[in-house]
Amino acid sequence: MQVVEAIGAPTANVEDGDRSCDVYKLYTRGPGGVGKGVIAAGEGAADVVTLGLAEVLFTPLEAGTRNAKHTVTFCYDKNGRLVSLNDAPPE
Repeated sequence: MQVVEAIGAPTANVEDGDRSCDVYKLYTRGPGGVGKGVIAAGEGAADVVTLGLAEVLFTPLEAGTRNAKHTVTFCYDKNGRLVSLNDAPPE
């Protein structure tokens, strides 16, 4: 229940032998809150200095480096304790 409270409902539930596994699609990599703020401030400043021309460069660059969702699987034993966590590569 703590996992569901922290990250929400899973997209699927599968059985793996005697274990129950919840499947999620999550962003597991990328900048945190402070990093996002620094990026936004830098882009804003670049827009002002270049009179908006920076968007011509930044927009395609951002598209190529966009954070992707990963398939993350949480598996529990028959007592509901977390026994494994698997983070698959980006799709």
